[in-house]
Amino acid sequence: MKRIIPIIVTIVIMCSLLIGSVCAEPDLTLKFKDVKDADWFAEAVGRLNALEIIDGLPGGIFGPKAEVTRAQFVKMLVQAMGYQKIDSISFDDIKPLSTRKAHWASVYIETALRNGVIVKAETGNNFYPETPITRKDMAMMMYRALELQPSKGENPFADITEANEAFTRLYEEYLIRGTLEGGKRIFRPEGLSTRAEAAVVIARMLEYKANPAEFKQKEDLNEKLRNSTYTEEDLELKAKLELAKQAEDKEYIPEPIIKVEYNPDEYAYATATLINADDYGSDVTFENVCINYPALNMWARANLYGKYVEVDMTRPFTPKEAEASFLAVPKRNAKLANSDIVYYNYDFPVGKKLNYKTTISRGKVSKQIYLVLTIQ
Repeated sequence: MKRIIPIIVTIVIMCSLLIGSVCAEPDLTLKFKDVKDADWFAEAVGRLNALEIIDGLPGGIFGPKAEVTRAQFVKMLVQAMGYQKIDSISFDDIKPLSTRKAHWASVYIETALRNGVIVKAETGNNFYPETPITRKDMAMMMYRALELQPSKGENPFADITEANEAFTRLYEEYLIRGTLEGGKRIFRPEGLSTRAEAAVVIARMLEYKANPAEFKQKEDLNEKLRNSTYTEEDLELKAKLELAKQAEDKEYIPEPIIKVEYNPDEYAYATATLINADDYGSDVTFENVCINYPALNMWARANLYGKYVEVDMTRPFTPKEAEASFLAVPKRNAKLANSDIVYYNYDFPVGKKLNYKTTISRGKVSKQIYLVLTIQ
């Protein structure tokens, strides 16, 4: 049976080239040696770095897999909120001593304290700046920074036994969602987070802060589309939102709505089609590149005359072509061996993730999206 999953692809605006201007696509691999464009956190890291919210670690790395410390997260949050810095020290373990300087994050920690993001009664006289921050503390700092109000709704998380009006509010605002395991929603409040996860949290907080209603509407719609629980009204709403953006910005390129079908018994592992092709003019082109498995960028086969031919799958294609076939992951390919055409299977294991980068272009305006297909 086919599994059909309509999704709104996460947009990563890498560059908009306007007439008469020059703009180089930001290359995160040049800024941080350990961040690649295909990484799921790359857009958030790039955005926060451009806004001077994060600046990486010594040696030109970001350290995405490293645990984020309490001091590191507080600095990200304070920078994102744009608080006026307060140069004072209220915690004993960040004060200067005869054998040490004041902690590097003391200004950010004090600023967070004075703005109610940190509650001194919870930690006492010490802040423990180099201790990895728990998911619970990270969520509570975000809750206080955004000045959210307690919720009277039902607690959605099965692993939080006590009533927690703050976590419920964060869930309702689409700021934390947890994961579904065995039909239950899990948050793991005492779990730790990586620097990559923290960057994504801060990026979402920034987006929410700018326009809470719009953020919630977008996240609600995206979740319905990801879970295949959308209605025709949801698709109509998405179309209206896209039209409104285009009316505000003539250079705006609409977000693609892509339907992915998993076909375990057919010629391809997965195929994808563009649902909203009519949102694009005839002057728009798409180009797909598989980043982590380049062999998929070139298909080979025998033609009607038995000759070996190769097809460049990264070539530009139109919205109408995308409506019929946006992307396909074949189960087999061909190669020449001693002048013979030999077919071979990819045999991707279940769970294998294939990362695609799509460039959407209209004249001198372009942007890039990333689509991850998981073999099922």
